[in-house]
Amino acid sequence: MTKILNAKGRPFSWSFSRLNDFENCPKKYAESSFYCTAPYVQTPEGAWGDRVHKAAEMFMKGIPHKDEEALAPVEPYCTQIIRSGCHTEAELEIALTRDLKLTNWFSGAAWLRIKIDLIVEISKIVSSLVDWKTGRTIKHDQDQLRLAAAVLNILRPHIKQYKGAYIWTQHKKVVPIDPIDASECPAIWEGFIARVYRMEEAWRLERFPARPSGLCPWCQSPNCASRRGERRGDGVRMY
Repeated sequence: MTKILNAKGRPFSWSFSRLNDFENCPKKYAESSFYCTAPYVQTPEGAWGDRVHKAAEMFMKGIPHKDEEALAPVEPYCTQIIRSGCHTEAELEIALTRDLKLTNWFSGAAWLRIKIDLIVEISKIVSSLVDWKTGRTIKHDQDQLRLAAAVLNILRPHIKQYKGAYIWTQHKKVVPIDPIDASECPAIWEGFIARVYRMEEAWRLERFPARPSGLCPWCQSPNCASRRGERRGDGVRMY
């Protein structure tokens, strides 16, 4: 693929959240990540999520902090993990190049960026992955932690199995994922690569059609026919 730069002169890269944004609505994704016409505006819910993640990170790293309100939803889980005596890593940032080599997070060669909330080393060959969720609606989607396992499998081939869970703090509910054997990781990669290929094609062709969905009423995208309820044919180019 020819290296096409976005409006800020940056090459294509992706993350799990950007992939979700693209699959939800290519047009909205393009405004924030390709044309860069929609500056990021953090919602109160997003700010709360950041506070909770930061409080959990600092607690797990033994760093003093004062945000007791944000720590409260995760402290019982963190304390239980610490008492287990297992080695942990909090908020691990990983950036990979297109050929899946480790690189600097801010490098222009970074093709994939992923941040893993918490890794718990259960044994020398088994790790558990934890993802804090602060939203109101519980979603039973294992993709995010499956991607994390596939990434770690490249960097840590000695790990033979990954377990994990999403912890929904508002509901005080732990939703485990199915255990992932290292032998499954190539297939996980194949699935994600196929999805990312469609993102890259959208960049190459500069084609980002709107995708109407139940999210449209909350979208702030200007001049979008989907928001006005207008009928369009499939594949109409919105730019």
